[in-house]
Amino acid sequence: MKQYSVAVAKDESELSTMFCDHFSEVVGSVIERIGFATVALSGGKTPDIIFTKLAEDYHNRIDWAKVIIFWTDERCVPPNDPQSNYGRAYELLIEKIGIPSENIFRSMF
Repeated sequence: MKQYSVAVAKDESELSTMFCDHFSEVVGSVIERIGFATVALSGGKTPDIIFTKLAEDYHNRIDWAKVIIFWTDERCVPPNDPQSNYGRAYELLIEKIGIPSENIFRSMF
């Protein structure tokens, strides 16, 4: 039976560090095991702190060339529209980590 644990953070900064540490470990492990990792990003303002931390502190800890990105809830708006989840992720993360454009699958409606 799989065991679960609960982690408690004192604030959102500590929580984002805990999340990014875990994320980078899991992604690294998957890349090591199968050669690439797929990630589905969520939108809205909630992941902003995660995107920023990944771009600033984890850009060299993850082999982004082997990460394939999808969206869970992209909106049918242009990337420069404030409602675009892709646009937000691009601004805060994607343009800063050097991920190949062929690894980015933005939903096209």
